[in-house]
Amino acid sequence: EITHSLSIRNNNHNFAKKMKEILRIQLYYKDSLAIFKEDEGKNLYDQDKKYLQFKVLDIETSSTKIEEIRRLRENYIKRNDYLYYDSTIIRKYTKREIENAELFTMEVKKSSDALCEEIDTLYDDSCQCPICGSGGRQISPLYLKKKNYFNNREAIRTYTPEIFVSKKFVDFVNDNNLKGLSFGDIYYGKRLSNDGKQLLMEGCELNISPMTKFGVDLFNDSEDCPEYGCVYKCPTRDNLGFRCLSEVYVDYSPLISQYDFFISKQTCGLRMGTYRPAHILFCSPRMKKLIEEQHIKGFNFEIAHIVK
Repeated sequence: EITHSLSIRNNNHNFAKKMKEILRIQLYYKDSLAIFKEDEGKNLYDQDKKYLQFKVLDIETSSTKIEEIRRLRENYIKRNDYLYYDSTIIRKYTKREIENAELFTMEVKKSSDALCEEIDTLYDDSCQCPICGSGGRQISPLYLKKKNYFNNREAIRTYTPEIFVSKKFVDFVNDNNLKGLSFGDIYYGKRLSNDGKQLLMEGCELNISPMTKFGVDLFNDSEDCPEYGCVYKCPTRDNLGFRCLSEVYVDYSPLISQYDFFISKQTCGLRMGTYRPAHILFCSPRMKKLIEEQHIKGFNFEIAHIVK
């Protein structure tokens, strides 16, 4: 089996029946004992290694334990409390499913705490959606603080959310004649960077099908966040939710067979302070294969489904 990990989930579909989903969840140790036995999962200690702080568990999404966690969370809410948890869905595909896929999502694994709006990067928000804040445009080169970003990886994302890639990645794209990618300059202060470029969010757009599920997480499908005044799911479909909770389904486009790189027409995420919604990235099977063969590090892939 080939394993790919993304924080997304899907309940019912007909495309990848052999695909297995496992929820990896981290709970406070004391909370986990309400559902799980002491010898289940992996115990994590505090920094001083004096007491058990968390328990990490892998649970199949078809397990009844999922509903038990959901009920535990609801009980916390009823008493105006909060159940802390952190979760990731791990998807396991068969080799056959990978080979038969026509399109993949392409996730940049590592993030940087660089907030480009706090440096000198300029944006035009006059065209952003007044409801969800999606649609603002970057109108200047990308400015970053000087740092060794490309340490054993070729791509980094920010929370703003720009993506910048190494010179090795740019050369890889050009050498293999990969179509659909464009790059912009990066500056460290007033000095033009010679070790990387910004991956621009422009070019071929794919429309996200309503079959794709969005929400906050596995146990929370909220469409907005009243305490922060944020709207996750926009009625205009500019922004589809806080994050994707399923494999991604896109409407068919003839461009899929002509290019190697695509972005989603819509965004997901939130607009708050310097945080901005982000597009979903896609790539062709050819591009994914070349990335893996030539050891271009920094990406996760998952099968995306084309609705014809």
